[in-house]
Amino acid sequence: MNITTSSSPVTARRRNFLRGAVAGLTLAGLALLAHAAAPLVGTAIGNQASATYTDDSGTERTVLSNTVTTLVQQVYALDLRQDNTRTANPGGQVFFPHTVTNLGNGIDTFALAAINGGGATTLGNIVIYIDADGDGNPDNFTPITTTGPLAAGASFRFIVAATVPPGATLGNNGLVTVTATSPNGGGTPIVETNTDTATLTNDAVMQVTKAASLGSGHPGTATFTYTITYRNIGNTPASQFTITDAIPAGLAVGSARWSVSGSTVLDSATLPSSVAAGSIAYNAAGQNVTFVIGEVAAGVSGYVTVEVSVNAGVAPGILNNTAYYSFITGTDPDPSSPTPTNTVPFEVLPDVSLTFEGPPDPLPPVAAGGSVSFNNVLTNTGTGTDTFNVVVNGPGTFPGGTTFQLFKSDGATPLTDTNGDGVPDTGPVAAGATYTVVLRANIPGDAAATGTTLAVTKTATSTVDPTRSSTATDEIEGITGAGVDLTGVAGGSGPGTATVIDTVTGNPGSTVIFTLNVENTGPNPDTFNLLADKDGSFGTVNDLPSGWTVVFKDANGVVVSNTGVIAAGGTRTYTAEVTIPAGTPPGDVSVWFQSKSPTTGAADYLHDQVSVNTVRGITLQTNNVGQTFPGGSVVYEHVLTNTGNITEGASGDTNTLAIALADSLAGAGFTSVVYYDANNNGVIDAGDPIVDTSAAAYLSTVKTTGLIKGGSIRFLVKVQAPIGANDGAINVTTLTITPASETIGGTAAPAAVSNTDTTSVIRGNLTIVKEQSIDNGATWSQNQLSALPGAQILYRITVTNVGSATAEDIVVNDTIPANTTYDSGYTPTVTLAGASTPGAWALTGTNIVVTVGSLTPTQTAVVTFAVKIDE
Repeated sequence: MNITTSSSPVTARRRNFLRGAVAGLTLAGLALLAHAAAPLVGTAIGNQASATYTDDSGTERTVLSNTVTTLVQQVYALDLRQDNTRTANPGGQVFFPHTVTNLGNGIDTFALAAINGGGATTLGNIVIYIDADGDGNPDNFTPITTTGPLAAGASFRFIVAATVPPGATLGNNGLVTVTATSPNGGGTPIVETNTDTATLTNDAVMQVTKAASLGSGHPGTATFTYTITYRNIGNTPASQFTITDAIPAGLAVGSARWSVSGSTVLDSATLPSSVAAGSIAYNAAGQNVTFVIGEVAAGVSGYVTVEVSVNAGVAPGILNNTAYYSFITGTDPDPSSPTPTNTVPFEVLPDVSLTFEGPPDPLPPVAAGGSVSFNNVLTNTGTGTDTFNVVVNGPGTFPGGTTFQLFKSDGATPLTDTNGDGVPDTGPVAAGATYTVVLRANIPGDAAATGTTLAVTKTATSTVDPTRSSTATDEIEGITGAGVDLTGVAGGSGPGTATVIDTVTGNPGSTVIFTLNVENTGPNPDTFNLLADKDGSFGTVNDLPSGWTVVFKDANGVVVSNTGVIAAGGTRTYTAEVTIPAGTPPGDVSVWFQSKSPTTGAADYLHDQVSVNTVRGITLQTNNVGQTFPGGSVVYEHVLTNTGNITEGASGDTNTLAIALADSLAGAGFTSVVYYDANNNGVIDAGDPIVDTSAAAYLSTVKTTGLIKGGSIRFLVKVQAPIGANDGAINVTTLTITPASETIGGTAAPAAVSNTDTTSVIRGNLTIVKEQSIDNGATWSQNQLSALPGAQILYRITVTNVGSATAEDIVVNDTIPANTTYDSGYTPTVTLAGASTPGAWALTGTNIVVTVGSLTPTQTAVVTFAVKIDE
């Protein structure tokens, strides 16, 4: 296997790493892939920093930075396996199995080619056929030249067939050069090459293939059978025909059988020095099984089977299995060199489960205006790595005005969204590992005293299987403070037709399932290729709209592209799993299905339809905490995102987005203004219009085009404290975005979303700003950037005392984001303006703690560190 063209250093590093992993794919290797592989294209990497300090009144306070995000770009790489050597008789045909794997981090399509590679014998009729089930035989005899779209990590199996000329000289070799090409190598195609060798003989030629009765299953429950089929297509007998098979770790070896002896279970025994014709010897030692058949005469075929089961607790992933065979033929008394069969994959599916537990007992009472943090321990009790979304389920029984914030395990860094679905999550948690989610409840200063236990819940939901979730409860024994008592009262048979037969509805990014019944109405057994098409024109490969994919499966869930032999009058049922691309607009999309015999040309089709739902949703991030001094102001950043598939809030449309702003201490002179950040630079400047919330305010007044599907815009809320504000006063500004109650496409308007900005008035006041750089610090930005796997991201955190008194005991907290690793090649810095002694830096696991100390008014502290995107 050779790389015949160059590519970028990132692509090359990723290819070399993953090729090694594919070559030795054990359970440990699978775990390595799960944790070290590059994140998928479009993955968002980012988080917030925080700083804690003590003001001049002795009160400990916390301030949060803005969020910075880097999107992962696509890299392209592939692996082609394997070089093959087969024997063949003059005039015979030979099959060579191959597998191409997408080692990139996004969808790619590979061109396939096979040509004569030289040798003393020129092979003819070189053709490539699909082998979707990986059993070593063509699924049909329709030539192919492309894989079609392959997801990251997916594999495509195919057969290269070649014919030996009848007059070929015995002992000579014929070669075939096989290539798989990605056109997306940064201007230079990426090519992988295999070489297949056919050695000519007049003796026995054994054709051996391997298949599995199941393609996937769960640990502890799945049982399936490996079948190794052999045929002597040569001219003389093959004696002492030996098959050895190392069953992958994680599978338990069961009974074995031979086709000649029917259902009789083979007994394992020590292998004799020679096995008589018509007999078989079998030995099972641990994971290794060996069959020795005394003789396979020319023209004779048969098979052996081994039943296996998946052990409980096996990690999810692909278990690849290849058998080897050898035999004695002709006048040579020595057996041939072991020859590999095709490689058969089996996917171990994940068992998803979790526990999520808050503190076992209520925490002590909390003072009004204070805060309390709860440690909630999530345990991944499933068998594979999972990421868990965490949502706070409303205020529970806490008083109105309580704000809640989710933090990472360090209790200081905000919990962020690592997988781009808009919901804060844990990041990847390995099987059996735990992750602590910290919930902080900020009690309003006017909360009434109570001795009643107050509770709030959070739900953690698996992103591998969203039907699996667990809820944790956090409690306090009441609130101490001012007391008050306020009471109140609470089808398609017959020839194909253009008429739509079946319509299935689905959301963008989901998979819908069509049922296909294939009946052979002819007088003889036949096989039928299965195809899907966007307009009913039908070629030789599936041709759906751009970004759409389809997979056909039989009744056992095995991926197929051909029905196999169906008896005359017989019927088989298949499913077509059609995946709708994320962001697809609502509407009806035609999907045509065809079953066509590659032998007789008999064909029929169905015209079905996918009705893409209208999906509506908006999110608003993030809740903020800040400080200012009497007469001062502070600016908070909020990002509004459209998670649906239609535009919201455009001028002239009825689905408006109303914008409202409210201050809890408006009566005390606090004011706030919201700006639309027109140039998205994170700061208020002359081109940013004010949203007039004193009257009815709508997004369309400042952005006529509204919020497009998948789009995000930034609002900047400026909060002004009055000159006479009391030291310690806390104002909560609430920004609310409310969609009009308008139903579109049968889908109701999304719920209103809001964020809170909690501003404390103190004489010692800090601001914290986080920036990032992907060009080694040449330029810094708060905006979203894009970078390749393996790229370095520099982070810069700037803490400034904008108050009128010294801030003491300042500690800056941050974490290494998910899908990255700490870059030890970069020396982190902590600098204090006007000070000769820098702050202290500490990294524990993924948590960063920087002890700054004190900052006088206008003094700043700057922290820098670096991470690398996983590759």
